[in-house]
Amino acid sequence: MVYRLVRNYTLQGKVNLINKLNSGVGEVLDVGCGTGSFLLASQDAGWKICGVEPDVDARTAAEAKLKVPIKHSLESLEAGRKFDIISMWHVLEHMPDLNQVVAQLHALLTDKGSVVIAVPNCASYDADYYKSYWAAYDVPRHFHHFTPDTIVALFNKHGFVLANQKQMPFDAFYISMLSSKYQTGKTDYMESVQVGLKSNSKASQSGQSSSITYLFKKA
Repeated sequence: MVYRLVRNYTLQGKVNLINKLNSGVGEVLDVGCGTGSFLLASQDAGWKICGVEPDVDARTAAEAKLKVPIKHSLESLEAGRKFDIISMWHVLEHMPDLNQVVAQLHALLTDKGSVVIAVPNCASYDADYYKSYWAAYDVPRHFHHFTPDTIVALFNKHGFVLANQKQMPFDAFYISMLSSKYQTGKTDYMESVQVGLKSNSKASQSGQSSSITYLFKKA
């Protein structure tokens, strides 16, 4: 029940974010859209939606939910198509070729559009606390691990500038719960809450939260 409440709250927050970035509705591309929850919330808010999802089962579920076709890759999008918002919610770390993907995002974005990237931060307090047991390392599914400096350098290289970044406070608790289970074989809820609170507290000063949402514009 708590998970569903948090999920609904964060979905609404994501929609509010893209509405603010675009000064209203437009066309959004969600890369790695999964079963389509974010796109459904965006669609309900009036956005024209497009999704990319390589997993066939998730893609099929998203198509049934959204009643629109979902692409299997960025390469399968129509030539010359542009989007006001491109989002990747905990997806970039799964991409083998970062340079290729970020260059594609630049080509797909309108001149005044925004790219929204959410990724874990391996310089966070909870990452340092759990060390090799930190769940967001998620090897081998995560090919890459980011800090604010490294992700900004990557996007700068491909013609983007950082417009803003935002903490994702709920991730500190969720990642800590998974990490405690990886460490001992059983979720330590009390420790997870304590670590999550401390991680968020430290991040309020340092900016190094467990996960961060980055907002990029074209340079």
